[in-house]
Amino acid sequence: MLRFLSVLTSVVCLSSIGGAQQTTSVLSHANADIRAAFVVRPASIVGSKIVQNMMTAADEKTLRTDLFSEFQGAIGLDPRQIEELAIILDQRTLYSMAEIEMPRRGTESKEGTDILARLNEQKNRLKQIGLALHNFYETHGTFPDYDGLNNADKGKLSWRVFLLPFLDEQALFEQFKLDEPWDSENNKPLIEKMPAVFRTPGVKEKGKTSLHVITGRDTIFSGDGAAKMQSITDGTSNTIMTVVAGPDKAETWTKPGGLKYKPDGLPKELLGDVAEQFLFGRADGSVSMEPSSMDADEFRRMVLINDGEPLHGPTTIKERTAHLPTVLIRGNTPLDQQALLTTFQGAGTPIKRTTDGVTYYEYNGYIVCFPNQRVGIAAPADLLPRLLQNKQQSPFIKEVADLSADHDVVCGIDIKGIPEFMEETTGQLPMAGIIQKIKTLKLTTDLSGKTKYLHGLR
Repeated sequence: MLRFLSVLTSVVCLSSIGGAQQTTSVLSHANADIRAAFVVRPASIVGSKIVQNMMTAADEKTLRTDLFSEFQGAIGLDPRQIEELAIILDQRTLYSMAEIEMPRRGTESKEGTDILARLNEQKNRLKQIGLALHNFYETHGTFPDYDGLNNADKGKLSWRVFLLPFLDEQALFEQFKLDEPWDSENNKPLIEKMPAVFRTPGVKEKGKTSLHVITGRDTIFSGDGAAKMQSITDGTSNTIMTVVAGPDKAETWTKPGGLKYKPDGLPKELLGDVAEQFLFGRADGSVSMEPSSMDADEFRRMVLINDGEPLHGPTTIKERTAHLPTVLIRGNTPLDQQALLTTFQGAGTPIKRTTDGVTYYEYNGYIVCFPNQRVGIAAPADLLPRLLQNKQQSPFIKEVADLSADHDVVCGIDIKGIPEFMEETTGQLPMAGIIQKIKTLKLTTDLSGKTKYLHGLR
């Protein structure tokens, strides 16, 4: 599928005139959920004098024989058959591809709004904790258990307390009496001094965190004793060390314990109110995200340290395809549907169904369909019905559609609709403050000469 997108994008410079344009844009299928769009009109592009001259100078025959053939071999279409191509991104897919947490609206505050903390900030905290755990191991020759080291004081304080010297919190660590429980007269007042590294999204109560370890038989934090590296026979890169659960799983940071794993349990059953992906630290110190809809078998492989079963990959095929962008194609001749479907062979055998005269091919969460002979749509399963039925378009999409009627290439992004995404991605750029104040951004190219300017910025 990634090759499919790459080759499709190259149509900007490889296509040739293929017949009269239809007036209905493929963006008629783009609803109010869409936040970014790329639209190109191949026939119009190569009809321009600029491209015709370039093709002549570069030996047009070679271009047609080699590049056009490669394109057709990759996706089943001669590029000259493509009248219009659009790649569109809804908000969920855009955030998922960039590995940025979607904002969620909750009921934790009186205003009814709870925007999750920035994902990168939380990742950095998990990296700090992972490094601290490894430094702890270098010092003690073992990891802490969920309730401390194997000594007379075990069972009184959380593993988090024992990490303090390795998190530049030695002064706070020295205030604890390790031979007293977490809620003793001396230790209880220290709860409100929880270091920032243990803060987690959505947890408002002071001194509480939803950063946990997973406990239970054959986990790193089993309760039977502090784990050693050699006991993690499945490999440290394949095993969960720490995890950020939902705010409903928050607990006092000094209290010993963790999340009790139940055999064959699903991630959401253990982690509580998490988003579509959950964040965790691996035993090798790295930080990752995985779908909270992960099946029980794959989750078990990540939790247990010695089941001897390999992971199926960073994510399942279903989760990889479910967050691909939506692709819309309009041809100037009937599309060769079977040839187009060959590009999805790597996603397995599709489930085929026909509804109201339209045939759908589902590839593990990503669906391809052909509303009519000249139009093809490939989209995440949850988005496709809205593209086919919901005709409510945002002003942003209407503007992009209007521009694409007169321009050969249009690229647009609805900045005001994705504030958290822009904050994450533009924070390190020059003039980032100015960029974040822009409501929408649209770039255009017009090689065919229908408009006054070759390029445009709006």
